[in-house]
Amino acid sequence: MLDSHAHILTRDTISYPLFGPTQEKLDYLETHSFDVADLSAAMDETGVAQALIVQRGQFYGADNSYVCAAAQASGGRLKAVCGIESRSMDCAQHAAEWLDRGAAGVRIMGRPQEATLDWLGGDEAQALWRLCAERDTVLCAHLFPTDRLAGLATIATMLDRYPLRWLVIDHLGNPAIGDAAGAGIDDAIRRIADRPNVALKFTTIPLARLADQGIDGGRVLEAYIALFGADRLIWGSDITQSTGSYGDMVSLAHQATACLPAAARAQVLGDNTRRIYRWE
Repeated sequence: MLDSHAHILTRDTISYPLFGPTQEKLDYLETHSFDVADLSAAMDETGVAQALIVQRGQFYGADNSYVCAAAQASGGRLKAVCGIESRSMDCAQHAAEWLDRGAAGVRIMGRPQEATLDWLGGDEAQALWRLCAERDTVLCAHLFPTDRLAGLATIATMLDRYPLRWLVIDHLGNPAIGDAAGAGIDDAIRRIADRPNVALKFTTIPLARLADQGIDGGRVLEAYIALFGADRLIWGSDITQSTGSYGDMVSLAHQATACLPAAARAQVLGDNTRRIYRWE
């Protein structure tokens, strides 16, 4: 297995200062820190061979020092995906600097409940899209349910302008899934599925929601595989952002993929991420 979406948090706020430090964040770290050593141990226990460590923006903002340092010290077991403030005028320059430090890709997202999509398609964000196209870099985008439809349309427009090697969309795009038969699939995601350079990431967020609703996660994944193909879905834990232990998240992934043929399971649980992120 390869985890495409692991967040790490450290109590060492001297070496890795918090973005917008508050007592609430400090208290959270005391009880919920999950640093690179914790991740490595959990991976050993659950049979996860490698992981992408994704910047936890709520705690570190656009300072990706921790994920980059952790990846560099891992001997190749971990790679960093850096969070970029795509509204910043120099966001492309910052992204280039993190890529030069060994990051495997970059990630952008807006804020919950906001109406604007300038983080995704504004002038500054387009400079980042251009950089990713020029440097053959994987770009990952997180959509909230409130901006999903407009966000998917904007992604289609951006892909017409900037032919990325790969765009990865988090959490199946955060659709509203009311049953396994519909699987939250609509025309907006169908139009994106036509793009051969778009991959979907499924994580504990949709899998846990489905479990809470009594919906078979395996059937939902089968519906997305029928749409995208087994070669364009990847699994990620979302550890520290989602609740539960790492072992619980790995078990949930195994349960959701148990119905798949062995070759498809191998693809979505690791092989696709290795290929997309060019893991040696």
